[in-house]
Amino acid sequence: MTVIINNAGIAPNGPFMSQIPEQIEKMFQINLFAHFWIIREFLPSMLARNHGHIVTTASMASFLSSRDITTYSASKHGVHGFIESLKQEISYYETTPGNPSNIHFTTVYPFFVRTRMLDGITFAPK
Repeated sequence: MTVIINNAGIAPNGPFMSQIPEQIEKMFQINLFAHFWIIREFLPSMLARNHGHIVTTASMASFLSSRDITTYSASKHGVHGFIESLKQEISYYETTPGNPSNIHFTTVYPFFVRTRMLDGITFAPK
């Protein structure tokens, strides 16, 4: 069985308007686009064998927001949308009568974990 585990993320934080374009682009490259490129590399062989499992780590920031993580939250929203759409696409295009798709998806949405990645972020309501 082929299993892909997509688990990448950075979280430079701070007010949206203080982030330079290079920071924003780097966050989307790592947090969102890395998922695209890894899956595009391995999905063709999964489709050919009609077998595999794609495990993706997103974040509760896909659903919850807080100040100073605007770009991070947007990138994780993107991960959620990408995987949900891809599941529908695989189900629609690869399922034939009597031969359902055998490519499975699991998305993990961890809550915020106090690590150095979140230094400086305040989660208290205003």
